[in-house]
Amino acid sequence: ERSVRISAPTYTATTNAVTITTAATLAVVSAPTASTNVTITNNYAFWVQAGASSFDGRVLETQGASVASANNITLGTDGNTFEITGTTELQLISNIGWKNGAIVTLAFTSTPTVKNGQATSSTDITIQLAGGTDFAATANDTLTLRLCSVGGTQAWREIARTAI
Repeated sequence: ERSVRISAPTYTATTNAVTITTAATLAVVSAPTASTNVTITNNYAFWVQAGASSFDGRVLETQGASVASANNITLGTDGNTFEITGTTELQLISNIGWKNGAIVTLAFTSTPTVKNGQATSSTDITIQLAGGTDFAATANDTLTLRLCSVGGTQAWREIARTAI
């Protein structure tokens, strides 16, 4: 049973062949935006407030814009995978725009070192790596992290890496 059901449309061209580059049964343009005298703390384009969600098809995620390596980095809101450029040591990752449970993958173009266990500073959050040691990235390596709290301490915790 479903309370609301949206059926997929069928597109037909009667005389000439037509190419539709992108078609969707439902498209949400963006999350709500705040205007004059309004502050939105959490704005979501789509929000499932409770209960399990089932995706019977493939979920296509997006690679966000590249991020220059720095001691403290902020990841964009345009994806869950980010190319990290440069060689500057990476110590902390901002939690702004992220919530516990989020997973991100960093794909490196060069040779920065990702530091393990640096002290959190405000919204710049510590990174906890497997084995408690730093990760010396090389070009094409990836590091996958989950933001979560354990015992009240929030950290980006390593869940996988590839060293090419």
